[in-house]
Amino acid sequence: MARHPSDDPAESQDSSRITGLDADFIAHAVSHFDEQRARMAALEEAMSALLARTLSMERGLKVTAVGVGIAVGSLASLLQRLL
Repeated sequence: MARHPSDDPAESQDSSRITGLDADFIAHAVSHFDEQRARMAALEEAMSALLARTLSMERGLKVTAVGVGIAVGSLASLLQRLL
């Protein structure tokens, strides 16, 4: 059965030191974290731009819908006068 290094009092003094492998792992983890943070920032920026475009399109569709409603109402009024 494997022992944890801190089980032995003689080893517990050395367990607080970071080994070369630990330092490499930590450096890799920090690098990976920074990369992921940069990707998330880029994704947030892209999503913000997409949301802005979507809202702009929504406003355009609302204006178009109002215009179509006015046109249909005018045509209906004109047809009622003719009939």
